[in-house]
Amino acid sequence: KTKKTMVVFFETEAEVKALMAGESFKKKFLKTKCGQCGAPAVKRFAGTSPLIVRAQVSTFWCAHCGRVLCDVHRNQHACERVDAQRSKDRSLTVDEIRERAKRDEERRLAAVAEEKATRRASIEAKAAFLQKWKDKRQHAAAISSHVATFVQQLALRDGSSNELLRLYEICKRLNLRLYSQVNQPTDTLLDVASWTKLKDAYKRVTELTGLVCVVQGIALDLEDDIIGDDETPPTIPTSSSP
Repeated sequence: KTKKTMVVFFETEAEVKALMAGESFKKKFLKTKCGQCGAPAVKRFAGTSPLIVRAQVSTFWCAHCGRVLCDVHRNQHACERVDAQRSKDRSLTVDEIRERAKRDEERRLAAVAEEKATRRASIEAKAAFLQKWKDKRQHAAAISSHVATFVQQLALRDGSSNELLRLYEICKRLNLRLYSQVNQPTDTLLDVASWTKLKDAYKRVTELTGLVCVVQGIALDLEDDIIGDDETPPTIPTSSSP
């Protein structure tokens, strides 16, 4: 008696791709039999990277019936679902065909509208995300200006303090750095290193003088960080990112 090969059906493309993960690629995927004739279906991929094969699933898998198929039967196999649909189509009236075409068009238009809405929401979310970090950069730059001016005034008042002069030079340099990053950040969406150095310099100034910078009647508190506890300034997103 001829041994009958058990046909394996894969309901989704993801199930087929799961066979290509790690050692499963050699142990299972490459041994998959053709769902029509039982011959090795994908042996030709033995020397190919799984990453490349994953992009070619449609060349050996039928999305209608779920079979993995050899080259001979990929387009010539008994596909029950396609046959059933064809049989059903033959029994349709002209009005039923028109109604189905109308429903198909409505689904297509709905899918297009949903895709546009999703893309628009993604663009808006990205814009809001970038604006949030630009506001943080602007806030950091504004604070750095207040600090630089404050330290400059102290250094001029007490010209004998070399350390105050040194701290002023540091604050002035950090102020220029933070402002240069407002509209054109280079690496991350906020220069944390410069912000941290500014905080350290300001803290040292307050230790030396016992004075704090006051803006509109409110003492600056650089420890009230502009970065949330659960936030890390992300890297600059590429133009293709959502």
